Amino acid sequence: LVQLAEHGIPPREITTAGEVFPMFSVGVEEWIERLAVAYLQDLSRSDAHFKLVLAPYGGGKTHFLMALAVRALREEFAVSFVQCVPDKRGGPVRVDNPLGLFAESIGALQIPGQDGQGVSPLLTAVVNAKRRAIEVAGATDPDAAFALYLKDLKRTYSTGVYGDFAQVACHALAGYWEDRELGAAASAAEKWLSGRMESLTRDDWQVLGLRRATSANEGALGRKLLLALSKFTLDAGCQGWVLLIDEVETLFTAKGKALQAVLGAMRVMVDWSGSPVGDIPLFCAFAATPDVLEGITKYPALQQRLAVAGATFDEGFDFAAQISLDRIGIGHEPLLRAIGERLVEVAALASDGKLTQSVQLENARRLAKVASQMSLDINARRLYVKTWASLLLL
Repeated sequence: LVQLAEHGIPPREITTAGEVFPMFSVGVEEWIERLAVAYLQDLSRSDAHFKLVLAPYGGGKTHFLMALAVRALREEFAVSFVQCVPDKRGGPVRVDNPLGLFAESIGALQIPGQDGQGVSPLLTAVVNAKRRAIEVAGATDPDAAFALYLKDLKRTYSTGVYGDFAQVACHALAGYWEDRELGAAASAAEKWLSGRMESLTRDDWQVLGLRRATSANEGALGRKLLLALSKFTLDAGCQGWVLLIDEVETLFTAKGKALQAVLGAMRVMVDWSGSPVGDIPLFCAFAATPDVLEGITKYPALQQRLAVAGATFDEGFDFAAQISLDRIGIGHEPLLRAIGERLVEVAALASDGKLTQSVQLENARRLAKVASQMSLDINARRLYVKTWASLLLL
């Protein structure tokens, strides 16, 4: 309640969000269910699919992405939630910096049933899944069976498509299989798989048998690692990977060639849909304010891929490329009122009986009516949540 009063935004840690979202989430459940049925239970288990989620500032984009993240974990998908930053080119979480995007995405990676985030839970899940499979198969020599898996891994992840991912992953997995302190090769591999190439020493590169990628090759390496990560989640027992990229509009302040680089990188990612390289079990959502549509028009190839042709998502067409949150069917004032009523329940739990729910429910309805009538430069939803949570705390 304090966090909502101070910032008006939901928790961005997926595990926490899963516990508290049902307490105040309103209006998005039907749309999340549609995405889950169409993509998480079907299409995105074998192929890459992309959505552009649009809403003005304070319009519920982060809330929608986090609700989707919670559902994705329930559907046994690995999940990464990352936010773009208004930084110089080459900074983290930029779609035009694939290696940086990979590093941030795997650093935020949440595996169903695993504590923590990042490379370690992923590798632990893979090893645990293989231990169970080897045990079920009744292999007399588990170590030899696991060695066969590593050999097959290198064959499955060809260097032309996935770079050196398999070679490095095998070093890391061998260390995790031993279930003791990691050796030099496994430790170096763990750092490499985290995408933090700058942290590797000369000895690390030598033990891995690799060289640092040149600046010109970092983009290609990052794209290959993103594809490999999506496919590798299957080895961890997941159904695939859900990548949620928030605040994309911060990248559209760029001009000229810099903006073209952002748009071109988004187009390359979207073109993973229907890719002939094999399984890319991925669902990716870019969230941004509607003004990014103007920027996208400057790159017709991307505009065509993200255009709405025919029916829209709010009209019931699950496969529309865009999802406009301002069209959630509940209506603006009823939505604010429903959110306010749910927050009364949260406040009642926090107040030790000092709060009269019937009085505050009426206040929530009054405030929703006032907020819905205000003409504001930004969406009233976040301001309503902040104001009402603050009043309830008071």
